Amino acid sequence: MEDCNITKDALQRTSEGQAASAFFRQFKIWKRVCVAGGKARRGLTAQRFWLFAVLLFFSPETSAAPAQGEMQTLILPAAQGMTRARLRYYTPPVDCAGALVLCPGWNGDGAGLIRDSRWQEFARKHKFVLVGLDFASPDADEKSHAGKSEANAYHRTEKGSGRLLFEGLRQIVKKDVPLTLFGFSRGGQFVNSLVARHPERVRVWGCTGSAFTEEFPAKAKIKPPGVVVCGLKDGNTSSSLAMFFSGLRAKWRVCWLGVPGSGHVIEPRAAAWVREFFDAVLSAPADVPGVWVESEERGLEGFIVRSWCPNEKTKKTWEAFR
Repeated sequence: MEDCNITKDALQRTSEGQAASAFFRQFKIWKRVCVAGGKARRGLTAQRFWLFAVLLFFSPETSAAPAQGEMQTLILPAAQGMTRARLRYYTPPVDCAGALVLCPGWNGDGAGLIRDSRWQEFARKHKFVLVGLDFASPDADEKSHAGKSEANAYHRTEKGSGRLLFEGLRQIVKKDVPLTLFGFSRGGQFVNSLVARHPERVRVWGCTGSAFTEEFPAKAKIKPPGVVVCGLKDGNTSSSLAMFFSGLRAKWRVCWLGVPGSGHVIEPRAAAWVREFFDAVLSAPADVPGVWVESEERGLEGFIVRSWCPNEKTKKTWEAFR
């Protein structure tokens, strides 16, 4: 069992940038008032000018009160091998149907990922709370992928980080919800570990530019579909393929997407295809049979991959992408 007791005193929410946001809203207000004042000098009566100013000040767009859509932070007590444990998130919808959790690279702050309007739109469409992982471990744990210290880093979810995510989401949403997970680099290793250990909590998952962390269990009763993406110029290509083949050996529905010419980055076109893959999975029954396709991997001569796509449409876009 993971030692991750969370007390109410240890959990606190903060609103990011509220003071700065209020200042800029006020600035915009008075900028508009000044413009309106110029119009008043050109014919608006003083009475109409001040009525306009008052209505503008209290309009929803310019109110100094924090907006529902502002990013918030949930601070958690760090588990074993961690120096920071926070979740960035936007206010969940009232009828929240799940959580979309975006996991950045080593010791990264997921705030940047959840600011992406494309992921925001995806979360709105599926009525998901949008969450960014903001976990960290000592920098020394990152230097050696084979070192003993790395076994305690946050991407090893059995050490407590997985339980922290579950408990944090329960604090945010007030209930357990199915997860949609996407991770880059070390964040993808976190996803790999979490899915392998808690497949029953996951609806669909994706990793990009990630090293292989944990075997997918062949005896799992629930095997959520997923996609492994990697640039073919990324140093993690062989390790990402190892993750993909682990899924195939365990008879999981898993897709490989190699990105020609791309290095260790979140490639925008690949991220867009991942959202298409996720959308197709989420719009179908959990046990959707999907479509298997075989193709020679570009950049890896003579290398044949057998990948799973949720439907014919994603199969065609997968083939066109490559």
